[in-house]
Amino acid sequence: MQLVLIGVHQRSAPLAVRERLAFGAADLPAALAGLRERVDEGFIISTCNRVEICALVADAEQGRGSLLRYLGEWHGLDPADVAPYTYSYAGEDAGRHVHRLAAGLDAVVLREDEIGAQIKKG
Repeated sequence: MQLVLIGVHQRSAPLAVRERLAFGAADLPAALAGLRERVDEGFIISTCNRVEICALVADAEQGRGSLLRYLGEWHGLDPADVAPYTYSYAGEDAGRHVHRLAAGLDAVVLREDEIGAQIKKG
């Protein structure tokens, strides 16, 4: 199994795109249930500046594609229209990225703890 992450943030997508791809707190239980139909384990991070989906998958490339399709389809968008705004990590790079997020090192405001709280809660 490999860890794969796909996301958009303030440096990869304009605000209008990030807002369109955001998961509201009330939507997260259903969104996570939908994600679990595609992967065995995963989580979603959604703030005003980023949306990221992270999952354990058998194949990194297929996993990236599956997460991109899920992100687009959940929001009623063609995944091909979402793809130019996304970035992804796999394996150790995905693990490092998640640790940086949890520590607040990749936040707009250094050491901001909203993402760490979401990871802990998930």
